[in-house]
Amino acid sequence: MTRSENLTVMFTDIVGFTARTSQQSREENAAMLREHDRLLLPIVANFRGRKIKSIGDALLVVFRSPTDAARCGMALQDAVWEHNQSRSGDTPLRIRVAMMLGDVRLDGGDVFGEPVNIAARIEGMTPPDEVYLAQAVYLAMNKAEVPAEFVQPAELKGIPEPVDVSRVPPTLQDSNAGEPTPPFGGMHRQRALSGADSMQLGFLAARWGVGAGFSQGMRWIREAPVALRAVVALLLVSPLLAWGAGALQPDAKEPKPPAKSSLLAELKEDVDSERWEVVALRAEQALSEDPENAEARFLLGHVACANKERESCIERYATALDRDPALSGASTFVKNTVDALGWLPEPTQRLLSEHASEAAVTALVERAESAGYWGRTRAYAVLATLGEEDKVNAVSLELHNLDDAPSCPKRKAAVKRLQALGDRRALPALRKASRQSTIFHSNRCLAGAARAAAKHIDNGSSQ
Repeated sequence: MTRSENLTVMFTDIVGFTARTSQQSREENAAMLREHDRLLLPIVANFRGRKIKSIGDALLVVFRSPTDAARCGMALQDAVWEHNQSRSGDTPLRIRVAMMLGDVRLDGGDVFGEPVNIAARIEGMTPPDEVYLAQAVYLAMNKAEVPAEFVQPAELKGIPEPVDVSRVPPTLQDSNAGEPTPPFGGMHRQRALSGADSMQLGFLAARWGVGAGFSQGMRWIREAPVALRAVVALLLVSPLLAWGAGALQPDAKEPKPPAKSSLLAELKEDVDSERWEVVALRAEQALSEDPENAEARFLLGHVACANKERESCIERYATALDRDPALSGASTFVKNTVDALGWLPEPTQRLLSEHASEAAVTALVERAESAGYWGRTRAYAVLATLGEEDKVNAVSLELHNLDDAPSCPKRKAAVKRLQALGDRRALPALRKASRQSTIFHSNRCLAGAARAAAKHIDNGSSQ
């Protein structure tokens, strides 16, 4: 279904990619792109970006928030910088990031429109290690969170009017600080504010006079209704009372911190009842407090799957399981990933192969013995990778292949395997296939083989 949205469109690409590919083997090029995706895609997801597609070495990503997009660009450069610091002997990975904001058309998982073209053109003029913004992004983003400076009006190919372009300047380095720091101060370790966080900070800034003077905040308190003033007073005084109570007990031991609760256990009821908005809000809040919270990332994978954001779903699961492999036994994860085999095969097969719990193996066996050719075939392939293919009932598998394999030669191959298995449960299906021999029937290529297989099984069982 086609729809229009106002989104920030981001392009990234690897500097010098063409030259590097000419000097590397195909395996080395593939490894470089895998490393690139492993490094960048979790950060895109962390700032609520959605990958649309990869175009060679380029990523096309969209964001609902221009501020999140700009901060994500800074975080990507910081992550690449840190990556290069840890691999000083290798050719450094360098990227450029560019973005544009505007009305785009979303169709079939892709994105179209002039903002896409402008972002691509700006990306072509962006220097290595830089983040460039079109004027539309600059005007719409929160400038308190993202510093920017004007570069130039750019004449872009195919765009009728010049586009003002700005850049995000790197953080000034202190020459006396000792160790070098990331160009944007470690943005890759930060988390984008959720909508609720932004509203709360905006409320506090406006009401308590942050940036406008303490007296304005106090004037608001004096003018507020009595009941509301009482609530504010309680919020202000409660911490002081708690501190005073502790101060009056000099011999009291420092209280132990409460045991860390499991976010998955806390939100299990919401997951089971599919209250995804609640789950998403709570997981985002947990990530804002701890960007490394694996359970929160895992729950956001559930949310993405429920919203049919398929690539984001698998990416979030993969990021979470890299941090905590024990999460792989969760029933919702198992269901979502086994279902995903039908529509996102390669990353899902890789994820299941690397993080296969007993529950996942059981679900894969069930999938390999059920209808739906592609999901069944891919489930069997994962089981074969794990060395668990013997758990699949081969007769059930081949009967399904005989029924729904996408071509007559594939169904004929199923007939041959059923004949080799020699199980009488296959006879009704084989006899039915042997009668479908007219030139108009899709099974006409296998009718003779089906008759021979049925006869072979019949003769074998009667001996």
